[in-house]
Formats: sequence, C-alpha cells, structure tokens
Amino acid sequence: MEFHRLTKEDGLPSNSVHCIFKDKQGFMWMGTVNGLCRYDGYEFKLYNQQNGYALPDDLINDIFQDSDGLIWIGTNSHGVSILDPKIDSITTFKHDPNDPNSIPGDRVRKIAEDVNGKIWIGFDNGIGLCNLDLKTGKAKNYDPFASVEKKGVKAIRAVVPDQWRPDTLWLATTSGLIAFDSKKERFHVIDHPLEKINRHGLFAAYQPDKNTILGGFYYAGIDEYQINNGMWNETYSDVDENIRTFDIAKKSNTEYWLAARKKGLAIYETQEKEIQFIDSDMDNHKSPFPGFTYTVVADEEKLWVGGVNGVSFYDGDAHKFPFVPLNFAQKEYGRITVATGEYDKIYLAGVSGEGLWEIDKKTKNQRVITNGMSDMVYGMLELEDKVIIIDVLRSLKYFDKATSEINPLRVKNMPESEIVMQSIHEWTSEYSLILTAYSGVYKLNLVTNEISPLFKINSQNIPRYHDMLVASDRKIWFSTDQDIVIYDPRNNSTTHFQPESISSKKNQLIYVVREDENLVKWIGSSNGLIKLENDEEELINTSNSNLPSNNVMEILFDENQSMWLGTNEGISKMDPINGEIINYNKADGLDHAGCFVKIDDYLLVGSYGGYSMFHPNSIQFSFDVPKVFFTDFKVRNQDYPLEKSLDYVDQINLSYTENFFSFEFTSPALSPRQKVQFAYQLEGLDKGWIIAEKSRQANYTNLDGGNYLFKVKARNRDGAWSEPRTISIFIGTPFWETWWFYSLCGLLIVGSGFVFYKIRVRILEHRAELEAQELRFEALQKRLQELNATPPDINLDIIDLNNKLNTPLSEREFEVLKLSLDGKTNSEIGEELFISTSTVKFHLRNTYGKLGVNNRKEALDYVVKAP
Repeated sequence: MEFHRLTKEDGLPSNSVHCIFKDKQGFMWMGTVNGLCRYDGYEFKLYNQQNGYALPDDLINDIFQDSDGLIWIGTNSHGVSILDPKIDSITTFKHDPNDPNSIPGDRVRKIAEDVNGKIWIGFDNGIGLCNLDLKTGKAKNYDPFASVEKKGVKAIRAVVPDQWRPDTLWLATTSGLIAFDSKKERFHVIDHPLEKINRHGLFAAYQPDKNTILGGFYYAGIDEYQINNGMWNETYSDVDENIRTFDIAKKSNTEYWLAARKKGLAIYETQEKEIQFIDSDMDNHKSPFPGFTYTVVADEEKLWVGGVNGVSFYDGDAHKFPFVPLNFAQKEYGRITVATGEYDKIYLAGVSGEGLWEIDKKTKNQRVITNGMSDMVYGMLELEDKVIIIDVLRSLKYFDKATSEINPLRVKNMPESEIVMQSIHEWTSEYSLILTAYSGVYKLNLVTNEISPLFKINSQNIPRYHDMLVASDRKIWFSTDQDIVIYDPRNNSTTHFQPESISSKKNQLIYVVREDENLVKWIGSSNGLIKLENDEEELINTSNSNLPSNNVMEILFDENQSMWLGTNEGISKMDPINGEIINYNKADGLDHAGCFVKIDDYLLVGSYGGYSMFHPNSIQFSFDVPKVFFTDFKVRNQDYPLEKSLDYVDQINLSYTENFFSFEFTSPALSPRQKVQFAYQLEGLDKGWIIAEKSRQANYTNLDGGNYLFKVKARNRDGAWSEPRTISIFIGTPFWETWWFYSLCGLLIVGSGFVFYKIRVRILEHRAELEAQELRFEALQKRLQELNATPPDINLDIIDLNNKLNTPLSEREFEVLKLSLDGKTNSEIGEELFISTSTVKFHLRNTYGKLGVNNRKEALDYVVKAP
C-alpha cells in the first residue's frame, strides 16, 4: 500500500489531527488541536480563531454533517459549534449551569444523527448524552451512567445510531457498551468479560449489519457483540498487548480498519479474528505515520488516517494500467528502454536490464538470457529466426531463437572509423537501416550482413539520428536533433526539412515522425507536436492544449486511429480530429521511464522494474464529472463582503469603481489521480472558454459597465466535463456614460452652439456697421474735396495726443490715424506706408480702442474737440 502524507508543511493548522470527516460535497474536514480546516486536494481552508471565525475553541474532537448540510463541530472545552455553509457563519451552544435546557457540558466527544433526524451529542467527564433541537435551541439531557456503580471516568466516546432500529443508539463509553432506547428513554449497560479486570472501556463502535456491533476497546483491541443473542464473540486481544482502538472504519465485508492509538493503523479480519498492523516508518513517506493514531475514515477506495504526526491517506488501487514486474535476480531493478514482439514472444531490454527478457505472449512466462548480453541495450530488430541487438559497446549481436544463444553479428565492410549506432529499423525484406550519432545512416543486408552508407553525407555538422518513417510515397523521413532528413530511394537524393513552427526555437530536436491513414504527418519534437498537412503546419504544445509536456518522443496509432503520445510526463491519448487530450502518468500507476511501443494491438510502456501492457479499448473511463465550487471573490485584491457564502450567490452587483475583480474556484480532488482541469468564461467579454493552467483563479480588470455571466467548469482526467457553475455580475455605469448624461451633454452642445452662433452674428453685424460708417466717412471726404471744401485744420502732435490717453499710440498707429483724418482711404494709406489694407484696418481698430471711439468720424470729433 502506497500512502501519501499531509502535515503543517502542506497547510494543516497542526500535525495533531483528532478527527476527519468527508462532507456531501466531497471535501475533507479535519479537526486539530489548532483549529478546524477543510481540504479540497489542493489547499487547506482554515476555520480557526486566528482566521477570523467565531470558533470558541481550536481543539476539535469531532466533526459531523447533518441531513440539512450543517457542519457540527465538537470542541474540547467550549461546547458544540455549528457552521452554516450557506452564510459561512458559526453558532455555538455552551453549557449554562443556570439553564436546564442548555447542553449538559462543554467537552464534546461525539456527534451523530439518527434516522429520525435527531442530533445526539456525547460528552466526556460523566456528563452524559443530549438531544439538541436547533429549532428551539433547547437540549434534552440524559445520564447513561445513572445505573453504573463502578467509580472512574465516565465518558461517551462514540454514538452509533442503529440504522435498522430507529429509536436505538449504541454508546461506546468508558463503562462499556450501552444501548439507549430513545423512545422509552431507557439505558441498558451490556456486560463484558473484561469487566472483571476493569478493562471493558470502549473508545469506538461500528455497526456493520443489523445484528453486529464492533466494539473498540481501550486496552484489548476489538470484539463483536451479537445483538440478536446479546452475547460477545470474545475476539478481544490480550490486554497485555495494549491495543487501544480509537476508531473503526469498514474496509470490506470481512475487514475493518482500526486506529490503534499507540500502535498505528491495523486491519481486523472478522473471519480469522486477527489484527494485523500496517508497516509504518517515519522516514518512509509511502507508509502511514507510525505511533499515536486517533481516527480512521474509509471512503470507497480511499483511506484517511489522523494522528499526532499528521494525516496519512491511501488512494486505493490507482493503477489503470496493469504492471508486469520482471523478476530481476542480480539487480535491484532495471529500466526497460527497448521492446519488440513481432511473433509469439516479447523481447525486452534496456538500461541495467540484466540481459534480454523473453515473455511468452500466451502463458506470460518470462525468462532472462544473460550469457553474452551486456547491461545496456540501445536497439533491437526482431526477425523470424533471430533478434538483432545493438549493445552498450555500440556493436551488433543477435539472439538465436532456436538455440537461445547470443552471438556477435559478423558484419562485412564495417567502416574503419567507429560508428555510434543508435537504433536499428526494418526497411525492406532484404535491408534494415541503422541510425547513428554523427555518422549518418547505414543499410545492413540481412542476408549477407554487409553494411554500407545509405546516402552520402556532408562531413561537417552531421546530426544525431533518432528515428525513421517509411512514408506512403516510399520516402524515408529521418528525425534528427537538428531537422528532418528526407531520403528518396528512387533517385538516391536527400533534402532537409525544418518545421517552420519551431524554426525560431533554440532547441529544434525532432524525436519522431509518423503518418496516419489520411497521409497526415505528425512530428514529435522538443517543442511539442506538429501536424503537417498539405504543407501547412499546426503546432500543438502545452500553451494551447492539454499536452503535459512539450517533449513528444513517440507517436503511436491504435486500431481506432486514436493517437498515443509518449512524453517525459507520461503518455497521452489524443483525438486527431478535435484535439482532445487525456493524460496518464504515475498517478494512474504508469511510470513511463522507458520505451513506448505497439505490439500487435497492444501498447507497451517500459518502466523501472518491469512494464505495463494494455489494450487501448480496455481502459475504463470515468464519467463521474467533477463538482465545481466557488471559494473566493475579490474586488481590487480585497475580499468582497457578501450576504451569503459564494456558492449560494446567484448575482453580484458592483459599482463602476469595482470593475477589477477575481474569482477563485475548486473541485474536490483528494488524490493525485483525481486532479481536474478547469476552464472559465465571462460572457459579455470572453469570446470562448479559457483554460486555467496551474491556478484556480480568473482575473478581470477595467471592465465596462453592464451585465456579465461568469462560468466555470471542470474536466476529470478522462475528459468528462461538468456542467458550468455560473454567477451573474452587474457592474454599474458611471454617470458620464449614462443615456441621460449623454442627452444633457447633447443639449448643452446644441445650446452652446446656438449661443455661439448668435454672438458670432452680432459680432459680424457690428463689424459690418463699422465698415459701413468708414465707407460713408470716406465718401463724405471725397464729396468735400469735390466741393472744394477744406477739412478742419488739424494740428495733430503725437506727444500731446498720448498725454491725453491712458494707453499711448504707437508711432505706426499715429501715422495711420493722421493719414486717415487727412481724408485718405485705407488703400491710399496702405500704399503710402507700404502696408496692406488689412494691416491699416488692424491699426485703426487699435487706435479707435485707445481713443474710445468707433469710427473715423468719432475720431475726428475727438481730435478736434480735445483741449
């Protein structure tokens, strides 16, 4: 049995765990000496006082969930607390010596619900038993020890409602087993042979069927009480063995788990009446914690054990893939890296593989051939009568199937320079191909054993050849650590092909090339999987798919044309049509540390100590979809207050300033093989589903006002998606983006435009009037000249004039004014002063402003009349 461990380093509030409970949603609750916590397989949520919960005592003795979903928490010194998951709030009931309807004590040991829906609480220190009614808040108290005459600690350690007798409770107490008839309110103390030596105290009880109660004794292991005849089977242990049974859980119909306080985890076998302890070692992290063990919970295939050192849990038989161990004699283990099985046997070898392994396909019998074999094999090619082998010295040998002997393969024309052979492959009935590191490709004549280069190579920058594909057009695609070399045997030519999708990558290693039934090429590289169809490439990697690793080292096709990919993170099944990927790894009992090959219709995975071999159609897929739960909602990275627990909220209303928010979500995944993948989408923003890679969080920033719908779903390891969980989000719109603000702005713009128009018209009218006056004045001057009239004699001096003005005239302004009053027109002034008519008008306007007049006539009057 391979266990996993949880300690404070993983997030437990304390290593001392007194109780464990699995709720209806699939979460594990753990009560420790430092508070309550909930575990979802990823992290712990703490409910202790330090984290703001109104839990009156951090030492937890029991956890229970009633039929209404409320979590009951039995504390060590402050009564019973009830957590309502809907509002994430805790209510506590304590003993009040002045209130006979309060609970009888504050040290709670056990909580249970009978088939009638009544909650029963067992207390320590002789206080007794009570039925607490939440509707009234009143407790009805009972004393089961009233008829117990012997002195000593009188405490209830377990409360077991009888599922077949609705009014019966079985109490495991320090005074023995007590039956309680809740209808008649009558207790019956059941005698036990150990009572004679005062070792009959019970700390645990379990009812496996209608007629049996298993009693866990404080000193003597376990015994079976037969309800129908009122007799004990007397299967208890010798008290000198000091087997202190603190908890009992079902393993099978004939086996039960025991939490033995000082001795660890054990199994009780009802047929043999024996207790067997599970080996444990503090330093062996694959074993349960040794020593003090308080609680054990069994759930289907899983087992949870709590004690003073933390939590140990066993995931059951996690092996989807049957593992075949190899019976190594001389080595502790070996790693299978090459395999073949073209006929009636399977041949395996590898690193520290001890030799050549032969497995009969029918009988599964195995044997190892060591004579003449090296400790490491790089490649094998099976023929009808022999198996050609590339050994550690990069030399060729062969296994003779008839004699079971391994002999050197005497090769003719072997190059004088050493060639580092990597692998050997079938090509034609006459030739095989040997791939090398830095020496190119050689062809081996299987009849004459002559060897020769397949094609000429450039002596510089020769790559390492990894694998080969004989394509449907007879061309051979060689994968190398640089690119793909394509050899055409019809004209003995080679071309190089570098996939464009990875051409910019630093490492461009190509592991393998395969061709499917539609003649589509699939390329496994160090940068992911490449689909090559009609000269168009599609790169599939960890950033855009569920691929667990970018190192795709093998590609196989099963009889259904599904693709199987070998990576350094296990193997993956991929649907080539929709791209759906399902991953398998150590969590499924699959340790892909070696080869990955197809033998007949089976797939073989080499690993340490043996191999796994399976038919793709035999894999059982789980259609139990994960349950998704919301765990947190933050606005601007701060927890957002809600009236209900987030899982019970349908809509969240936010102001326009709260448009930065995030969701956190989870799904109980209590073992490595249960880990799920999440996808989320915000309708109204996201165009499609977004895969949550490593985090279980979705963040959104600077959203516009409006209605949104947040959705999240989860997929199990076999590809089954859950229905989305949803929460509606409404973000208010700032007033400057509302319709009425837009309307008001429109009115203001229209109104402002109208006012501006009216002002502009007034200005233009006034300017036109001034220009008309100027024209009239000029016309008058001309008329006077025509009548030989002489304008008034104006003796104009700039100094005298400026002394009368608040703002003096410039010399140019004075010149323009003087010429204007002399009767010259604007154009004549401009010609005389060599300036434009518009400049003349500009100076006149400035001059008029300084004189406080509007036209030439008024200017003339001002000059003439000025003292």
